[in-house]
Amino acid sequence: METIYITAKHGIIGDGEKTLSPIWVGIDGDKITYVDSIKPEAANEHNTTDMGECTLTPGLFNLHDHVNRKQLRFDADLPLGVRSAQFMGETKEYMLMHGVHNMKEMLKEGITFVRDFGLGGYTALTLRRAIKEGLVPGPEMITCGMDIVQSGGHCYKYAKEADGCEEVMKAVREEIRAGADFIKMMASGGLEAFPREDPKYPEYTLRELQAASEVAHDAGYKITAHVYPKEAIMRILQADFDCVEHGVMMDDECIELMVKKGTPLVPTMTGVKGSFFIKPVTAQKKASIPLLEERIWGPHAISVKKAIQAGIPVGTGTDTYGWLADEIRTIAEAADLNPVQAIAHATSISAKIVDRPDLGLLEVGKHANVVAFPGDVTKSLDTISNARQLWLHGKPQL
Repeated sequence: METIYITAKHGIIGDGEKTLSPIWVGIDGDKITYVDSIKPEAANEHNTTDMGECTLTPGLFNLHDHVNRKQLRFDADLPLGVRSAQFMGETKEYMLMHGVHNMKEMLKEGITFVRDFGLGGYTALTLRRAIKEGLVPGPEMITCGMDIVQSGGHCYKYAKEADGCEEVMKAVREEIRAGADFIKMMASGGLEAFPREDPKYPEYTLRELQAASEVAHDAGYKITAHVYPKEAIMRILQADFDCVEHGVMMDDECIELMVKKGTPLVPTMTGVKGSFFIKPVTAQKKASIPLLEERIWGPHAISVKKAIQAGIPVGTGTDTYGWLADEIRTIAEAADLNPVQAIAHATSISAKIVDRPDLGLLEVGKHANVVAFPGDVTKSLDTISNARQLWLHGKPQL
């Protein structure tokens, strides 16, 4: 297969440090074979795509999303809570059609890898298979299948309820049998119905979480959890969970234990905040915003900065209501990162969190997922909302 070349005025390797100007990337099949600022001898007008005043980066990662539900991010005539309830009451076939559409749209954001967290039955398993078989376009995807939740817990209407160690162990085994790539537990409350639902309460005991973790790890699967309060975070860490999702009320003790255990964080900062600003904003949501800023959003930003400073791997994820570009910018702002450092959280750092050493860097031998964003991203993150072009498995998509 003939090597193709991509060139642009700017390049970000993805390690948080190295840039090239200009950059030349060679691709043979689905592998990167050349990365340098010097034009290779074999490059010519027939085998080269010149992106001009753009920045090449590795493909971006969204490590926490619900791929069926992305249309809920947009302003609409009905309040978000009404639209969400209506959508989640639709047939699984209809949800799957939304998933197909949403995965196509994610490519336009520069996303080449998605970790899905369910809430659409097993539709994500079908979508993952369709993408892998080339039936529909989209980023590579892994999914938990269905979330596991205590009776009446966070998002219980759309998840698998299980109580006590025996039920939890059975639920984990059922998800593995169904084809899940990893296991996801709802270990605390959230903001789905705030203030009626308060995120400060844990929703699984340590014994239940340990039982789930043991079953998952015995079968060779990773396990992660939705957690907001400190007590729930400490419990999943003590139960040897492999990742912390959200981690909103994480404090220094949590961070110390995460460093000791090497546990990564996917904070989903824009997802945690986003639903309260989607129009029309109800009077109840407006009234909640000052309290949320004090209790949730402000402390969350501080904890993310502390986590990054402590050396905890922090990946990028949007949840239902965020945009990946905004998540990268928000992490950069919270932790005082420059654009090159911030992009690393959506590339090489996220790749490490999901054990994908073949992804996340523009480096010889890595998988050929490459994005071209307009402008000079080494200087500013303003232009990363929409990709100018994306190569997935070495092939242009846009």
